Amino acid sequence: LMDLADASWRAWWTDSVMAQLAHNDADGVFADSLMVPNYLGGWNPPLPAYDPAFEEAWADRIEDFVQFARQRFDGRWLMIPNVGWWVT
Repeated sequence: LMDLADASWRAWWTDSVMAQLAHNDADGVFADSLMVPNYLGGWNPPLPAYDPAFEEAWADRIEDFVQFARQRFDGRWLMIPNVGWWVT
């Protein structure tokens, strides 16, 4: 669980991902498990099972982070967030 609004973490994550994408000649990153954290379960102490205000605040953080990452990727790479429960 990361604080998606933390500027130093954002810089570290995007710098690390961009370096890996360039090294691997990849087209983008699939951001798995990018969702409101209480949907994943297993937290100690537990997060609220259902709390619309909490979920909305996290959804806003996720949207802001995705936009930040896309701006950093500057059209060179794609970012595909996995925001659902699809299982392969």
